Amino acid sequence: MESRRAWHLAALLAFALAAAIHTRAWLDRDLMPAGDFPGYAAQVQYVRDALLEYGRVPRWCVECYGGATNFTANLKEYLAFPLAVAFDPVLATKLAFVLLRVVGALGLYALVARELAAPAVGIAAGYAYSYGAIANHQLEHLDVAVATAILPWLWIAAIELWRRGGARFAIALGVAMACQLANNWVHAATAPLAVLGLALVRPWRTDSGDRAPWRDAALARRWALRGLAALAVFCAFAASSTVWLASDASHHALFPSDTIRKHRGWYVERSPFLFANRGDVLAPWLAEHQPPYDLPIQDGGKRYVGAVVVAVILAGVGALRRDPVPRRWALFAAAAFLLQYWLALGPRTLLWEVATSLHWTPESAATAEWALRGAAALCATAGVALVTWSRRDAARAALEARGAQLLALALLLFFPTASLWNACARSFALSLWFAACLAALARRIARPRLAHALVAAVAIALVVDYQPSRRSFAAGTSLARARELAALVADLPAEGGTLRIALGLGYDPLSSWVLAQSRAGHASGWLSWQAGERWRDSFATAAYGGALAPEAGDWNPHYAPLLWAARVRYLLLEDDYRAPPAPWRRTRGAGGMQLFETSEVSPFASGYHTWAVWNGARNSAEAISAAEALRSHALLVSPPGDRAAADALRADPARALARPPIDPTFAVDEERPAPERIQLALDAGDAPALVFVSDGYHPWWRAQVDGRPATVLRASIAQMAVPVGPGRHAVELRLVRPALVAAADWLTAAAWVGLALGAPIAWLRRSE
Repeated sequence: MESRRAWHLAALLAFALAAAIHTRAWLDRDLMPAGDFPGYAAQVQYVRDALLEYGRVPRWCVECYGGATNFTANLKEYLAFPLAVAFDPVLATKLAFVLLRVVGALGLYALVARELAAPAVGIAAGYAYSYGAIANHQLEHLDVAVATAILPWLWIAAIELWRRGGARFAIALGVAMACQLANNWVHAATAPLAVLGLALVRPWRTDSGDRAPWRDAALARRWALRGLAALAVFCAFAASSTVWLASDASHHALFPSDTIRKHRGWYVERSPFLFANRGDVLAPWLAEHQPPYDLPIQDGGKRYVGAVVVAVILAGVGALRRDPVPRRWALFAAAAFLLQYWLALGPRTLLWEVATSLHWTPESAATAEWALRGAAALCATAGVALVTWSRRDAARAALEARGAQLLALALLLFFPTASLWNACARSFALSLWFAACLAALARRIARPRLAHALVAAVAIALVVDYQPSRRSFAAGTSLARARELAALVADLPAEGGTLRIALGLGYDPLSSWVLAQSRAGHASGWLSWQAGERWRDSFATAAYGGALAPEAGDWNPHYAPLLWAARVRYLLLEDDYRAPPAPWRRTRGAGGMQLFETSEVSPFASGYHTWAVWNGARNSAEAISAAEALRSHALLVSPPGDRAAADALRADPARALARPPIDPTFAVDEERPAPERIQLALDAGDAPALVFVSDGYHPWWRAQVDGRPATVLRASIAQMAVPVGPGRHAVELRLVRPALVAAADWLTAAAWVGLALGAPIAWLRRSE
């Protein structure tokens, strides 16, 4: 027991020291890390501010893209919340990365120490996992850091559930998988495969004759109950995030299929030679030897797996033959790594990448492809035969293993797949593979001191091998410049986040962080898919020309009414960006950016006596009609789903657009007690009217006029309006979740409360 505690302490100290050494430059308070990091820091700040102001994250984000639902979970931001309260959000996000890396390293250490009885090897493997070249280049995405921290503990819970059973392991596995899903569904997608694979292979077995559940009916029933228990826990904890995604994702501006295909092309594995690109030394050669993807390879060494890791794996092949437990773990980890690599190849094959990188002729590539596909077919046939016939063979276990290997070889190497990018799972499987081989090598040495010396030498070699990748911690821009930019927008009038700032065309997470420093809302930014389904049709057309008149340039005055209705009052543009036309005027500039402002935008709520109903398709003509209607002091609205309401709307427009009334619009008093609730008071006079609200349309908004249900219309493409009759009225708008979504939220909340109350009680009982 004392020895085990000593190893645990040594592992904690080793990983803490590694974190301190690696991130010293990164934790510089004047460094804003590169890439997507500023966007994640902005989200951490948003969740922190929301929790401090409301005690929760509102279901409706007033500041987001003209108003949108928060339909994705905020697990990573919740984890960073204590740090964000204690420090500024940028430093808090950095510290979250650091702590999550330590948690992930400790998880792999614990797995190796438990399953291979090799704590020293676990320290080396944990370092390779959390501080190798792959990990050192994953400094942009907080969800990757969360996934790498959860993954080893998820495996430990799955192993103990299948091996020992028990409620605590079923709960641990279900919670871990639910957290992976809430964090990022891509990282969670392969977790069920790992759990099922562990159940089938059982790499922890010490005796090849151990009972298998498919040969023991009683054991199969027990395992089925264990799996169902973990599934029930998962369903309870994942209910909210799953149902929100299923119910609400379609109401947002998700990327079209062409864009998704292009983005997948950014993340697929591009060349197997990148695995050997230490410190980007192969960059000149790779520039001339890479597959013909749309984007050039700019790897920088971020896919380097490590010469030491590869050498240990190759050296361990012989040692694994005499040690069944490390051999099973090595084979299982290798299969997991190859599966992840195969899934990351996208629509291409490994053969295609090699052939095009080395400039093979089409004839040579075709010959090799057909030869290898023939070999793959033979492997698949032989694998099926061995698995089938070995049931009556005395050496069935060995033959089944060979058959499974042949099937895997046929599948993984020669057939294309759809891309499923999951870098953290690949590095985890690779590090576990390395650990199994190193443990087998250490066991071959009879003297413990020499075995520990070998592991120590390998650990030192790992540090040296991965040293060039530490340069990534110094990459980024000056935080002083970022703060200078933030000062441009920090004091802008915001009116509760309904006055909005737009950015120039482009992808810039740093600008999203800058906008987060203002209380004004953002009309564009980093997470464009968070916007409402029609926001892009309205805003992008008005701001960038869209598909309507690209030759007219950005910020075309012809579509300015759409920006006016969306309350876009500010523009933050780079210095070299063409200045927008009047009525926009430059008010200030700093740090290479300029702030433009317009003097007039639509009130948040206003009344219209004139409107038109859009019956056409979703195309450019709708934006033209919406802009023309606003110019005529009228609204363009979509017909409601209810036929009677639609007929009434068409039959009772106040006046024709060509002859607007003397007072086509009127003022509306508004109050917003909560982000999901809007209260309006108005006097429509002697004619029916539409009450326009410059907030994002969503089908979950419900309206009441004088306490009676009313229709919520989509107005001016992306905003909303409520029809009212003549006279004075009180209008209330509420965002109402469907019953299934509300029930899922309550179920997940109850599950977390139950876990928070039950876990300490269970721990106290076990310690008695």
